[in-house]
Amino acid sequence: MKRFVIIFILICVYSISFSFANQGKVAKTVILGFIKTEGKPIALSKITLKFPDYISSKREVIVPVDSLGHFRVELDLIQPSDFSIKFVNRWLLYFISPGDSIHLEIDKSILQARKYSYINLTGSAQKVNNDITHFNSCLSDSLTDWNLEEKSVSSLNPEQYKEFIANKSLKQEAFLKGFNEKEQTCSVFQEWAKYHLRFAIWNDLFQYYMVHESAEIDKVQFYKKFPQSYFDFLKDWDMKDQRAEISSNFFSFI
Repeated sequence: MKRFVIIFILICVYSISFSFANQGKVAKTVILGFIKTEGKPIALSKITLKFPDYISSKREVIVPVDSLGHFRVELDLIQPSDFSIKFVNRWLLYFISPGDSIHLEIDKSILQARKYSYINLTGSAQKVNNDITHFNSCLSDSLTDWNLEEKSVSSLNPEQYKEFIANKSLKQEAFLKGFNEKEQTCSVFQEWAKYHLRFAIWNDLFQYYMVHESAEIDKVQFYKKFPQSYFDFLKDWDMKDQRAEISSNFFSFI
């Protein structure tokens, strides 16, 4: 158990120190758009944006939508990162940098289907967002088996689960390499995707530990039997690398 406490303390210290060290130059950033309603009033009165945050992992911004579907928000950002927009019960991921201005044209059909294809994004971050939305759609369709993932967490022992996740990571890396070559992705996307996949995998590894640790079991025996080597992947973590903050998965990991 002592090892787990040390890991927790190190991560807390890291997050606090980086939150003060990474106070960059603030830049005005604009997100605006409209939901195409053919001139008819809509029931949707607001949309929700989520941005990465050290304290709570996600910071919510509520943006009002007028009766004709128009919305606009100005933000003071200090670093580039992905962010999420909520439509009904679906979160869609986008990307923005300080000083960007992006415009979203939304087909009202998204209120039922909730797909990226119903949103057209233009502005200073158009290319990276096209890359991200296409990548996320393809990655989920090609490589994610949620039933298998859930079964693996409950049925595999720690070492077996690490092997399962390692194979998943290799498949994702191969998919990303092929995607970059085929789509001629921009450098910002390539950097984002590298961290996005890495910290998603590490989140999976921590999730396995948390699921089993929180179960109704003998905690003392659990800590004794849980392999010390399980967290060896943290040796690959460069704590000086602030570029990791480009991905919200990094904040979830913290």
